[in-house]
Amino acid sequence: MSFLGSIAGPLRRVLAAYADEVSVPVLLPCAGNFTVGAALRSGGYMGRITGCDITLYTSALGAYLAGERLPVVERTDCPEHLRGLLDCSDPARLAASVAIMLDLRQVWKAQNVWHRRVLANWRRNWPALMDKTLAKLEAYRAHLTQGEGFGYVPQDAVAFLRDHGPDHAVFIAPPTFGSRDYINQERMLAASASWPAPEYEEISFKDVPIYEQITSFREWMIIMERPLPEIEKILGEPVAVVHKGRKSITYAYAGHSRRRIVTRGYLPSRSPGPIFPGDRALTGTEKPGLVLLDKKQTVRMNELFMSVRVDYFLADVALSIGLCLDGRIIGKLDFNLTKHQWALPEPGHQIYQRSDLAVPSVETRLAKLVLMMCQSHEVKQLIDATFQDDVRYAVTTAFSMHPVSMKYRGVYKLHKRLEGEKGEGFRLNYYGELGLWSLDEAYALWWKKFHPQKSKEEKDGRQ
Repeated sequence: MSFLGSIAGPLRRVLAAYADEVSVPVLLPCAGNFTVGAALRSGGYMGRITGCDITLYTSALGAYLAGERLPVVERTDCPEHLRGLLDCSDPARLAASVAIMLDLRQVWKAQNVWHRRVLANWRRNWPALMDKTLAKLEAYRAHLTQGEGFGYVPQDAVAFLRDHGPDHAVFIAPPTFGSRDYINQERMLAASASWPAPEYEEISFKDVPIYEQITSFREWMIIMERPLPEIEKILGEPVAVVHKGRKSITYAYAGHSRRRIVTRGYLPSRSPGPIFPGDRALTGTEKPGLVLLDKKQTVRMNELFMSVRVDYFLADVALSIGLCLDGRIIGKLDFNLTKHQWALPEPGHQIYQRSDLAVPSVETRLAKLVLMMCQSHEVKQLIDATFQDDVRYAVTTAFSMHPVSMKYRGVYKLHKRLEGEKGEGFRLNYYGELGLWSLDEAYALWWKKFHPQKSKEEKDGRQ
């Protein structure tokens, strides 16, 4: 199941640690993916859990978990290429089909050939995807409905809290996006499904009233992405500070606990393998190669070599590749699906190059070699196999105080330059064509075009 804004693993472990202090039924406003409730169950809480939300995804999932039927039908004007994907035959199949459809939110409009191919591929695999998702849902329901059970109501959070007495525990993780943004994320579902969506009032989690309402309950815990001084006057000091990455910190406040937890570890990591020595000059005779990196290995590369200004949360990274010379890593590439297809001069499917880095080296232009190796046949084959498509371009964004990025200049092409506010520099969109040459050819071409020793030899020869 896919959902934007799901709570990360480190925070779920913190929630589980507080579960034994909850003594009253739990309310989950803005329930989202119900990961807060699942974490409490994992920590041993067996009391009643009741959630609410306003989106179709959460409401379909919540109704299934609660053993209820949500009145949903496919729209008569549903787009033809989406028709039949929504399965309203029973609560489980409705929740499963809605969850899978949400994964198509980037391509559902079928605006180009690539979108249509992705949709066709998902339709072919729909029965298998449904079986897999139904099995996950069954296990999730068994977990959440333990003890005194689970309830759900499709309702606005403010009204939901107003309808319950103070002898409850409120656990809330305010959405990363505003409620209107979540509705926008479900535009595809709105085009396919008709259901009695609840009315709601816009909530600002920067304002005092919602916190005054929550803290009126007997027990409560509020999770926030950043501390707000005015709100901390109401909530007090955080009871938990959870580090998810170098710059990604979540804070938890509780009105019923004196326990304090501060997690200082980051994402788990492990060695990616041998690294090319930073003090060793290249000779031009080294053999290029590739190695696939798992999440822990790519985190370790980021810890060692990525700028401290960059957070390296990797939730959406689908492919990480280590680039090697003589079996030793000289750099890394991370890829995920693009949210939008850029309007490039020529047609072709795109993949987003989430990050690229070169290890520290006496070779001053090693970063350009990383980019040229990215454009190799071998890297394209891995990308095509991972994303099940014929991908033509890697697209990426650089941030610079200058109107061009020297790393990408001469290798990738500049697509768009956006100037920020005064003093904030530029946002630079670059793209590079994939499959232009082999790894060996990429290295030879880099040596000829960018290696300082080769440039010096050519200069001396002309004198």
